[in-house]
Amino acid sequence: MISIRAKIAKKNKFLKIFVNITKMLYICIVIEKPKRYKDMKWSELRRIVEKNGWYLYRHGRRHDVYRHKDKDYPIEIERHNSQEIKPGLFYKLKKQIGF
Repeated sequence: MISIRAKIAKKNKFLKIFVNITKMLYICIVIEKPKRYKDMKWSELRRIVEKNGWYLYRHGRRHDVYRHKDKDYPIEIERHNSQEIKPGLFYKLKKQIGF
C-alpha cells in the first residue's frame, strides 16, 4: 500500500508539490499559480470586457454602460481608469462578464 503525503513549496509564480510515495521515492509536480486579478485597474478591466464581446452601449454620467449580444443585462464600468477596483465589486463584475 502506498501512502501519499504532500508538501507544498511556494516559489515566485510556480507551485511545487512534493509527493512522498515511499520512504525513498519522491515525486515533484510543478504547477503554475493561477493569476490573481485583485490589483486590477479600471482600464485593464475595460480591455478585458471589450475582448470578451461586450460593446459600449452609452456613456452615463460617471459610468460607461456595456452590453453583450448574448446576455440580457448591461454592466456598468466606472471611468476611474488609473484607480484599482475594489475586490467585492471586481468579483461581481467578473461573474457578470464571464472570465
